[in-house]
Parts: sequence; C-alpha cells; structure tokens
Amino acid sequence: MLPDRLAAYLAYFERLAHQPPNRWEGFFLPADEQPGFGLRLQLAWPCYALGAICRHPDATDAEQERCRATMAALIARMLQRRVWASWGLEADRRSISADPLYKGNASYSGHLAMMIGAYEAAGGDARFDDDWVLHWSSDSRFSYTHHSLLQAICDQMAASSFHGIECAPGRAGVACTAPALWAARLHDAQHGSQYAAVIDPWLGFVRRRLVLRGPGRAIFSAAYHTRARVAVPWGHNAHDACALALLAPLAPELARALAPRLLRRARRADGGAHLPSAGVWQRRNVADAVLASRFCYLVAVQARDDALSAALLAHAEAHFAPEQRGDERCYAGSRAAPLATALFALGEAGGLGRLLDQEPAAGPALVEALLQ
Repeated sequence: MLPDRLAAYLAYFERLAHQPPNRWEGFFLPADEQPGFGLRLQLAWPCYALGAICRHPDATDAEQERCRATMAALIARMLQRRVWASWGLEADRRSISADPLYKGNASYSGHLAMMIGAYEAAGGDARFDDDWVLHWSSDSRFSYTHHSLLQAICDQMAASSFHGIECAPGRAGVACTAPALWAARLHDAQHGSQYAAVIDPWLGFVRRRLVLRGPGRAIFSAAYHTRARVAVPWGHNAHDACALALLAPLAPELARALAPRLLRRARRADGGAHLPSAGVWQRRNVADAVLASRFCYLVAVQARDDALSAALLAHAEAHFAPEQRGDERCYAGSRAAPLATALFALGEAGGLGRLLDQEPAAGPALVEALLQ
C-alpha cells in the first residue's frame, strides 16, 4: 500500500482528472497559455507524478490501476481543444495549419508525447498507439498515433540545423525541448524504436551554445532564436530548475556538472538559513521565484541533496498552504495548484527516474525525515 502522502496525492489527481470533460474545477485557467502556469503543464506534470507513484514498490495492484486510469484521463484532457487553442488561434491569424503537432510547438507536442510514454511505461494499454483526433473545427481535424507523433517530433529534430525542435515559431529552449527527449526514450523502451538517436546531437548543441558561463549568471540561455541563430545571453531561475529536473535522469553527467550552480544559488537565499516567503533568489519576480523553488525541490531530490530538499519541502509546507481534505492532499495556496502539487508528489515518489525504472532518488523514509 502506498505511503499516506502519496495515496492522498493520487486521490487529488484522480478527482481532478475524472471530472466531466467540460469541467475544469481546481485548475488554474489563464486567459492565455502563460509560460510557467499553462493548462498543458497542469496536466502533464500530474501525469508524470502518477507514473512515478504507479511504479512505487509499495503500490498495490489496485493503486497502480487507479494511477493508470487517471493518467489516461489526463491525456484525454490534453487532447481537448481548449488546451492548445492559443496555437490554433495564432495559426488562423497567420493563415497556417491549426494542427498543434505539425511543426514548431514542442511546448505542447513534447509534453503530450511524454505523457503517453509515461502512461505506457506505467503499464498502460496501447490505446494511444491507435488513431486519436485533435479537433479544431468542422473542417480541421488532425489524426495521429503515438508513433506518428514521435516520428513528427524526431523528423524535425533530425532535419534541424540546431538538432532541436522549436517550442514556438522561431524559438527553442532547453526546458521545453526536454519532454521531447523523454518521449523518444520512453517510446524506444516500450516499442524497440530508435528515436533516442536525436538526444545526443541536441545535448551537444546545448553544451556548445546554450550553457551560459560566468559568475552569477543563469545556467541556460532562456531562448535560442532559430531564424537569427542566436541564443539570448540571459536566463532565469525557473527555466534552469525545470530544465535540470527533466535532464537529470536523461543526461546525468550534464546535470551533475550544472546542478550545483543552481543549488548553490538556492542555498544563498537568506544565507541558507531558510527560504523566504516571497520566493527564492529573485525578489523582483515572485512568479519566477516560486516556480524555481518548486522545480528546485525536484532537482535537489534527484541530486540527493537532502539538506536543501528538506529546506524546500519545509518552505512548501509553510507557504504553499498544504491542504488535506478527506483522503486528498494538495498545495492549495499555489497558483496552478495541480502543477505545484505534482512537483512535490513526484519528488516524494522518487523522481523522474522512476519512469525509466532507475534507482529512486528518494523514498518514504527520506520524505518523513525531511518533514521532521
């Protein structure tokens, strides 16, 4: 049987996912797809957390089946028009295809592909290997399978001069490309394909062009402008933390080399004594700081930095309004509560390495110790 906290996270995600399809109670619904809090992220990260919870050694058969059913429901929501409507509206304005998977939209397509891969890795059925449809209008319907989605993503990466895929027209980035790498690895593991061949060329480009060097600087360039072929010479904490959280199990050597820069920055907050209620590192940009602290918890767990993990988890307990309602648990005081809850649930479940059946970064005993 799952530890109590993981079981409570499962119950919370289960309720969110299994609402009627046109109901979105409990989700943060911005007017547009905000970079750090978009609806796609509130669906994707709970799916990854459930994948890790499902593969927890203490999960019973019944709990595993509940995880898989909830993951499938989250993927079905990810296919809904409202999740990718910002792409369709912009496409209509520019008179191009409204298909959100066709080209240059890795911030959506990568997460969708990774969600399906995580579902299959957790023992899910092959329903997404069959045709499914994205419906924009009566004359705009786009049919894909898991396989054709991966082929579309990896074809773009293989043909790209920078070995990556655009997250949005004219722009690529480390964090938004990482789910595509995960999708390739997970598909190969389940189907014996060779899509992971795209990973090393992209990571080589990241090392050469997108890692920022110098004291006090961010770790990764915030964006690579694919038409001008120029990486912006600045970054931000949330992007760094998200990128390193995703890359740690896929590129452990790169993560080991770069994660200490992020973790040192976190420890310097308030002299390392505690983490401030306004967030971490950047007082002037609270949204970036709060996002950074959530992703940094996952980075710290996967780096086995127990002291910082404890500080970040204690910070969440003190400032993100953890709430226990019946058998559910979430961080209700956060903007985009499903995303915040997913990141802490994922860390407590052992990290993203669970999806690859790697040795977990943390377990119930460590989580209990961190909360003492």
